[in-house]
Amino acid sequence: MNGERIISRKAAKTQRRHGRFKAASFLLLFAALRLCESPALALDPQKTLSQYARSSFTQMQGLPQDGIRAIAQTSDGYLWLGTDEGLARFDGYEFTTFTKSNGDLPANSITALAAAPDGGLWIGTSSGLAYRRDRKFRSYTVKDGLPDDAISQITVDRAGHVWIVAGIFLAEFENGTFVNRAPSQELPVQTVRNVVQDRSGRLWIAGLDAVGIFEKGRFTPVLTAAQLDGMFVTPVVVDRQGNLWLGGNRGLLRRSPDGTIRRFTDHDGLPNIYVRALWEDRDGRIWIGTNAGVTRFDGDHFTSPDAG
Repeated sequence: MNGERIISRKAAKTQRRHGRFKAASFLLLFAALRLCESPALALDPQKTLSQYARSSFTQMQGLPQDGIRAIAQTSDGYLWLGTDEGLARFDGYEFTTFTKSNGDLPANSITALAAAPDGGLWIGTSSGLAYRRDRKFRSYTVKDGLPDDAISQITVDRAGHVWIVAGIFLAEFENGTFVNRAPSQELPVQTVRNVVQDRSGRLWIAGLDAVGIFEKGRFTPVLTAAQLDGMFVTPVVVDRQGNLWLGGNRGLLRRSPDGTIRRFTDHDGLPNIYVRALWEDRDGRIWIGTNAGVTRFDGDHFTSPDAG
């Protein structure tokens, strides 16, 4: 079907029923599926994770690849998954895969995803940026003004501006134009690693040697290189209490609004010291995806799916 690989609903149900294809590396998708549900179906914070049924999905169920690099949900309810072999759309039963051949993507390696307010989807790849809406793709590369084709993070702010981490640069896309900022006096970080927006509308920039707030073109440091202490920051979350959570190669770091910093590692209950994903659910609990599975921070301790 024009290059789209679609698994039949009947086959998917049969495979899940027999439970033949379980992958621990795909527990992150389980967490995302549950956390993206409507409020009426959200997780009960009083239940332990072991009380929930869990399903795993792999290439045998239609994924283009088992390694998931990005997850987003658009306003139409579809869950989108980025892999190194294409972009997968999941409707709860089956997967549809989009690649360079059938989706007009700059590359098959999908590195970042962000849902847009108009129902569209921004797609970061290893070779450029793409936007999908109304079943059509539009690609952007350095020829269109991007500072670098290697995209690692995308955030859409409240005003609809798209913020992109491209190479070592921070790019802002507005009204069809890119405004690019390189590490400099204006943006005093060696390399831009992540960009997120908190509930108050402030933009947070995580760099290789500093993390701070970026407002009106000005960067205000919040964490220095000494405080990061060699941490290679990947995911960033600012929760509803104003705590800054950073994940990376040295565990999980939390900075409280009063400036108190605490680092969590496997000695504190993390399944693995390498943190690849962070998410705050509707009850304010932080979910952590690591190299050894998913865990939830329950106030003062970590609870993993297999815990009682």
